[in-house]
Formats: sequence, C-alpha cells, structure tokens
Amino acid sequence: MKNIPLFGAKTIGRRSPDGPVLSKAEFVEKVRQSNQACHDGDFHTAIVLYNEALAVDPQNCILYSNRSAAYMKIQQYDKALDDAIKARLLNPKWPKAYFRQGVALQYLGRHADALAAFASGLAQDPKSLQLLVGMVEAAMKSPMRDSLEPTYQQLQKMKLDKSPFVVVSVVGQELLTAGHHGASVVVLEAALKIGTCSLKLRGSVFSALSSAYWSLGNTEKSTGYMQQDLDVAKTLGDQTGECRAHGNLGSAFFSKGNYREALTNHRHQLVLAMKLKDREVLSSKQRREGVYYLNL
Repeated sequence: MKNIPLFGAKTIGRRSPDGPVLSKAEFVEKVRQSNQACHDGDFHTAIVLYNEALAVDPQNCILYSNRSAAYMKIQQYDKALDDAIKARLLNPKWPKAYFRQGVALQYLGRHADALAAFASGLAQDPKSLQLLVGMVEAAMKSPMRDSLEPTYQQLQKMKLDKSPFVVVSVVGQELLTAGHHGASVVVLEAALKIGTCSLKLRGSVFSALSSAYWSLGNTEKSTGYMQQDLDVAKTLGDQTGECRAHGNLGSAFFSKGNYREALTNHRHQLVLAMKLKDREVLSSKQRREGVYYLNL
C-alpha cells in the first residue's frame, strides 16, 4: 500500500456532507491503521478504515487506489475497478491508477480493456516495469496467448521484450487481428505516445491504426493514419509500403466518393506495382478500379 502524503490544513479537518470531522493527526492515524490492516491481511477492516478516511478526504487518489487493492484481495472486482477508475480520474497522470484498473479488468475477464488500461499507464510512465510486466502477464492470460506467445518469444530472443513501445505495439496489433478494434486503437495510440526512434516501427503502428479506425467506421482518422503510413514509406524508400499505402488511400477515397483523389492514388499504386512486378496487386480488384479510372 502506498503511504498517504500529509495534506495541509485546508483538506484535513473538513469533511464531506455526511462524513466525520477528523484532525490532521487523527486522519494520519486512520490511514496508518488502514495500511497496517492490509499488511496484516485484514482487508475487510482496511476497507472500513479507508471508507472513513475517504469521508474526510474524498479527492484523495491514493486512498482510492489502496482501497481498490483491498477490494481485489477479497475478490470484489467490480468495486476494485470502480475505485481504480476514480483514482485515475482524480489523477490522470498517475500510472498506479492504470495498473489497478488493468488488474481489476483482467480478473473481470475483460482482457482487451485490461490491456488498454496497462498501455494507457505506460503512455504516462514508459519506465514503469510494474505496468510492463502487468501488461505481458495479462496478455498471456488472455485468449490471444496462442497467437501472441510465439511473437513474444521472438522479442525475448531479440532482447526487445523490455521495450515498452515494441511490447505495446505488438499487443495492439494482436488486438486488431482478434477484432478488438476499440481496444486496439487505445493501445496503438499509447504506443505512439511512448515513442520510438525507429521510423519503420512507427510506420507499422500507423498502418495498424488506419485499419483499426477503418473497422470502427471512422474514415477521417483512418485516412489520416494512411497518409502518415505513406509518408513513412516514402521517407524509408520502401516502395512496397508506398504501393500498399496508395492502394489503401485509393480505396478509402473511393468509398467516400472522392474519385479524383482515388484516381490519383490508384495511379501511383499501379506505377509502383509495375515497378515491383507485384502480380497480386496488378490482378487485384484495386487494379481493376484503377484501370476503370484511367479510362474515364
């Protein structure tokens, strides 16, 4: 349990409408007792004491986090989740709140949401080993384990399993493949916030985000990430990536009725496909649409 900081007189000695009045010393003693109860394994008593402390200081994110942990110990996972969310809302930059939320969601069987919570916490503190380990454990206990474990073993061999960007982006792309589009967006955008020096890795996240947003029906966000994916491919001189990105953009603009932009992108795609001798692209539906545009 985390120790509660000593607050100023403006917070101690007051109360919520139905709460008791405690002096600063009494409040500190109440918190000490609650932490000791947790240490002794008396979680029901700890929760009662946290309730009393929160009646005095209802804006204390640490108290909510500690009570969340106590609820976890007595398997009241819904209440643990509620307290974790309250802690996060009170202090959105505090990584511990995201950890509490992720653990509670995991025990509730909401695996995709749990991974999103851990990733959001890592976006706040990429150096948090607790969050990184929590995310990996949650992923390995999820239904995605069979598909994710071989990839994670490869990361271990490459000594990339401690890279928060790599782990988060890999989990995000697995969520996308599994059809958890909303959670995948949260995780993949968290990866971008964490950041990487590798332009190629960032490009793979842009590509995945474009697919996720497309599946969610958000074409504006999707095309925005498609454009960023294209920019990265151009910077890297990756003609295969450029070809793919132009094809995606062409189809996206076509679906939106923006035929001029669709035509432009399909032309670029066809030129690149011919350079690459990409038979799959040249024989695809996209090629047929491109030829149609060229004959307009």
